[in-house]
Amino acid sequence: MKITQVSGYVLKVKDAAYLGGHDADASALRRGDYVRHRSYRSLYSLNTETFLVRVTAEDGTVGWGEAQAPLVPEVCAALVERLIGPFLLGADVMDTGAAWRSGYDGMRERGHLNGYQLDALAACDIALWDVKAKLLGVPVHALLGGRHRADVPCYVSGLPARDDAERVDRARSWRDRGFDRFKLALGEGIDHDVRVFESLRTGLGGDAEIHVDAHWRYTPSEAIGLGRRLEPMGLGFLEAPVAPEDADGQAEVAAALVAPVAVGEELRTRYDFRDRLVRRSADLLQPDVGRMGLTECAAAASLAEAFHTPIALHLGVGLGVYIAAGLALAAAAPNLVVMEYQPTQFALAQTLLREPLACDGGSYRLPGGSGLGVDVDDEALRRHCTASFTLTTEDL
Repeated sequence: MKITQVSGYVLKVKDAAYLGGHDADASALRRGDYVRHRSYRSLYSLNTETFLVRVTAEDGTVGWGEAQAPLVPEVCAALVERLIGPFLLGADVMDTGAAWRSGYDGMRERGHLNGYQLDALAACDIALWDVKAKLLGVPVHALLGGRHRADVPCYVSGLPARDDAERVDRARSWRDRGFDRFKLALGEGIDHDVRVFESLRTGLGGDAEIHVDAHWRYTPSEAIGLGRRLEPMGLGFLEAPVAPEDADGQAEVAAALVAPVAVGEELRTRYDFRDRLVRRSADLLQPDVGRMGLTECAAAASLAEAFHTPIALHLGVGLGVYIAAGLALAAAAPNLVVMEYQPTQFALAQTLLREPLACDGGSYRLPGGSGLGVDVDDEALRRHCTASFTLTTEDL
């Protein structure tokens, strides 16, 4: 079955900011739709931005994919429209691995081993898995090795609040709904981070899991100091403690702490993950299907399993197709321990789908049906789409 059409859609949900995507405080430096805050190294958008790919087979079956493209998704669109998409036309939809390899090899020796090239390829890869599974009449997770779990455990991520008391109240509200795993978005100074963690631990008691995202802000010695102050209070995992390029520094922190060190959202290929595994840079790996695609995410998970290392799927800015792809991988990965849950993004993601995804009682529920188990709502797509293209075999 051949691919006859590849379409791309840039989506921007206005005034639906994620985490650092706001300019309310005086320290925010705004340029157009993007802002930089004192508290974060990364830029953020004032909107939720993403990029979707739709692949159509010659019998009309459609597959959807989504990149984790929180800033300037137009770059992913240009790459698919001009470099990746044209070479998918006429290819066999069953050749998912070959298609990923072709897209990766296309710019590999030019040093495009990460970043937008891989994000764009991820969207195409997910769409190919979706259409392939639909044609075979099975869910994607069946093609990735089979379902290890029907419910995917998750943690509530971020807990943004104006002060410690409000944060505790929010966490208690989530706990009342069956959620007992949380991750704090910190990295604002060691004393600040310890205070916030201690406040939440006191408010929730000893049973709740509390993880910390340090947002790459510390040196190895600082991160070790932070971890040692948090460990007696029951630290879960310490995510992104030092600069993303500093694999040796990550390994230093991991060796010094009892609590697991987690990295991986910044990585794109099995080769990146192999480097961290060999160096023992992390105790817990966090691949992101919207940055890697299902092909590479599954490969990284399998590689981690060979090193007896668990994975916790990262989930950032994106909508329903992205989340559904993560769930497919989460169902099939034997070494998965947990998946991220972004409440505001999850609620927003539902608006793009004909049938909503479900997350309750501390777990995601796997969608039913073939493929990814989700369908995109055409009206919602048109409402948020700012640019699109369609390639057909007639263009060849």
